[in-house]
Amino acid sequence: MASYRWGSWALLLLIVVLPLVSLVEGCFWTTCPIGGKRSASEFRECMACGPEGKGRCAGPNICCQKEGCIIGDMAKECMQEDEGTTVCEVKGIPCGAEGQGRCVAAGVCCDTSACSTNSHCGSALPRTSSRRQELFSLLKRLINKVN
Repeated sequence: MASYRWGSWALLLLIVVLPLVSLVEGCFWTTCPIGGKRSASEFRECMACGPEGKGRCAGPNICCQKEGCIIGDMAKECMQEDEGTTVCEVKGIPCGAEGQGRCVAAGVCCDTSACSTNSHCGSALPRTSSRRQELFSLLKRLINKVN
């Protein structure tokens, strides 16, 4: 009688545990990254955008290059970033109140939802010509008016 009881518990355990094991995504010791499965970064570079594809998407509607950023409908090609399965990584020096943004242009700090002027981003990029500098100062004034 005792062996019958043990057999039914073992069968019940197999019926419950096997389906649960199949749902868990594991990795073998030989295929896991050094810090474990969650330590592997699945970042990729954000897609190119803007005139001649020289910019990079910094958010769903933000396209930035060295001279400044395009925000809104003119950067709608960056909406495709939300459709991907992996997060894209915006290159640049961390900026913003809590370091959540990145310096994407000289004097411009962007996170996924907005951009603002930031003095820490001034030296992050190489100097531009005076004509470009004028264009950039105009862009900064426009950003300040929007905020």
